[in-house]
Amino acid sequence: MILQQKKANQHRDGAMSSMKYEHRIAQIKSWFQSEITIRFNMPRDVDAKIAAMDVIEAINGNLPSYLNQEQIGTLLSSITKEVSRSAKSRTLPTPKEFVDAVRVLTQSGQISTHSASSEGWHIDPLDIAIKRVRSGESICESWLTGVKRKKLLRHVDEKELHPYDLYITAHKQ
Repeated sequence: MILQQKKANQHRDGAMSSMKYEHRIAQIKSWFQSEITIRFNMPRDVDAKIAAMDVIEAINGNLPSYLNQEQIGTLLSSITKEVSRSAKSRTLPTPKEFVDAVRVLTQSGQISTHSASSEGWHIDPLDIAIKRVRSGESICESWLTGVKRKKLLRHVDEKELHPYDLYITAHKQ
């Protein structure tokens, strides 16, 4: 079944794609049942299924959306280690503690969470400025003069920059 899921998630070029919600939840549930329930006791004051789903949903909600099955599996095993290491008792940690573990692992770079398809990705300040002008959002003043203005005018009309010019003129007086 796992092999079928991997094949279903492959792109034409063979790279793994991000997973759908149902598959992610199924993978996290399986991990929770096999790794977490053997390490921790369920809280007495809360229904065990509700406590488990709270943790599962919290983890899923904080995983980067572009992760594939293999990356999620690696991250989940690291979460097991992190949460077990920081647990103060043998009662199931709160969803917040699991979320904190996800954040620590993804932000620290201990787990590679970069999408294979994002290797060629870059930020283009011109594209950002064009989109902001077209939506009427603020832009940096440097886009309103000199070479940057000329670049911007290749993509937007002079009349689209008029409100920005008025603002600059009003604040220079």
